[in-house]
Amino acid sequence: MVKNELRLLQGDIKNFKEERQSRLLQIQEKNKNVDNLKSINNSLVKTNSYYDKNNSSKVSLRKGDIVAVRRKPNTTGHVSQLKAWRSWNEDDDDSSTNSHNEPEMQRSKRTVRKPLRYGDFMPDR
Repeated sequence: MVKNELRLLQGDIKNFKEERQSRLLQIQEKNKNVDNLKSINNSLVKTNSYYDKNNSSKVSLRKGDIVAVRRKPNTTGHVSQLKAWRSWNEDDDDSSTNSHNEPEMQRSKRTVRKPLRYGDFMPDR
C-alpha cells in the first residue's frame, strides 16, 4: 500500500514538473505577445504624432469646435452617369420625329492628343 502511494506521489511530481514547464512557456508566449503589441502601439503613436505635427500645425482645433469637411467629387461616377443619361436620351430622340423643324445641334468633335512618352518626363542623362 505504501508503494502504491509513493508511485502516485512520484507520478504527481512528474506531472507537476511538466505542467509547471508548460505553464512557464505559456506565460513567456503571452509576455512576448504583450511586448509586441506594446511596441506596435508605441510605433503607431509616434507616426500619428509625427503626422499631426507636420500636417495639422496650420489649423488648431479645440474640443467642441465645429468643422466642415468637403469631399472631393467622384468624377468617374459622374461621367458614367452622364454617358448613360446621354445614350438614354438619344434613344428617345430616335423614336420621336423632328416635328418642330428645329435644326439639329451638332456635337463638337473631341480633340485627341497623342500620348506622351515616359522619356519626355525624364531629364536627359
